[in-house]
Amino acid sequence: MQLCQVYADARRAGARIYAYNIGFTDAATIEWNGAYGIFVDVSRPRDWRQLSWQLAHEVGHCATGCTHKLSSPYDLIARHEYKADRWAITRYLGVEALRRAMAAGCTEPWQLAEYFDLPQSAVEQALHYWVDCRGVDFNALPEDGPAPAAAHPWAVWPDESLDDAPDDDAGSLWADAGGGWDAAGQDAGGSQAAAPCEELPFRGR
Repeated sequence: MQLCQVYADARRAGARIYAYNIGFTDAATIEWNGAYGIFVDVSRPRDWRQLSWQLAHEVGHCATGCTHKLSSPYDLIARHEYKADRWAITRYLGVEALRRAMAAGCTEPWQLAEYFDLPQSAVEQALHYWVDCRGVDFNALPEDGPAPAAAHPWAVWPDESLDDAPDDDAGSLWADAGGGWDAAGQDAGGSQAAAPCEELPFRGR
């Protein structure tokens, strides 16, 4: 995964990224009147792999609309964190991407981490999600059965509905947050969702 892809997705989701000395956490996302700011504490030690995955998670909050008040109940916070993680997994560590990596000989988590240039913990989290939660069998050939439903990260999962949304949050959990992508992963202009890479600097205050 390239960091510039995460920047492009952040821009598509209507988010801007700022370098800020938060102090108590590595990164945080704030929503204000439909706009998002992702704040990253660059003073905290990390490598680029960790930074990329942290940003992917924060963009997941923006793309799904899963933000909450600091005083929100813990169960709501946990659900929003889960949905942000799930968005990052389906966007950057999807089934087909993992199959391609495995076909290239990367079968161990550490090999997949090197292939995707992400932390091993992110790969292990993705494998747990696809294998244990979604029932994907990576030993089976893709033609052996249908691909998992709703593989696109901004689509509604077939086993979920707006009835599952927390109170006062219906209609925002699975919304396309300004990206204009269809179920095939294309934007309104017909181009592929993964935008051309271009380095974007942190926007300081």
